[in-house]
Amino acid sequence: MECKECGKPIAYRRIGAPRKFCDAKCRRKYEYKALRVELLKKAKDAYWNDPEKFRTRKRMEAARKPLSELSEGECGYIAGLIDGEGTISMFRVKFGKGVQYRPYMLIVNTDMKMLEGVRKMLGTGEVTKHTDKRSRGSFNSVKPVYKYLGSPSVVRRLLPQIRPYLITKARQADIVMEAAAVNFRQQGIPHTPEFIETMERAVKELRGLHGKKYVPLTRVPAE
Repeated sequence: MECKECGKPIAYRRIGAPRKFCDAKCRRKYEYKALRVELLKKAKDAYWNDPEKFRTRKRMEAARKPLSELSEGECGYIAGLIDGEGTISMFRVKFGKGVQYRPYMLIVNTDMKMLEGVRKMLGTGEVTKHTDKRSRGSFNSVKPVYKYLGSPSVVRRLLPQIRPYLITKARQADIVMEAAAVNFRQQGIPHTPEFIETMERAVKELRGLHGKKYVPLTRVPAE
């Protein structure tokens, strides 16, 4: 017979129950590991059984679903909503010692059912309450404001479908599509100064089209 912890052979004894461990130290180590596994399982179950965590997980799963193919009418409908109530842009975020550029699409409205219809039509994305205090005043509404947010993958796959139908946001769509294609090819590769310069030009032009101030990147990551 071997020890359940270290695997060393255990001397056979004729009297009493057979031994499972070679000494008390191995027994304590084995019991500690078993207790740790049990506690981790309980913590995991408690996390995913939490209603708030469950809703967050559902939203994340919905945002990762593949984009549905749209008909011409649906493309025109989505394009009209973006022209009137939406935003196509890209933001910069610090990531470790470097920086990442993420395109996004936003449709803001007080009608949550309409935004849920957009989400069902596209088959992906998420609808949440709009809580940005900086832009909330521009709506001049006492009603709750909601937003549909499209992830970078949604933007990359949706814009080519609706680009022919866009009017006021056409230039923003062209900039974001070009930048998203460059950004997608750069995944997993260290950012070069040329890449940073290209993306910063796109961010600067988008900020100008939106009537917002452009803040230059203070430090360009090394190659």
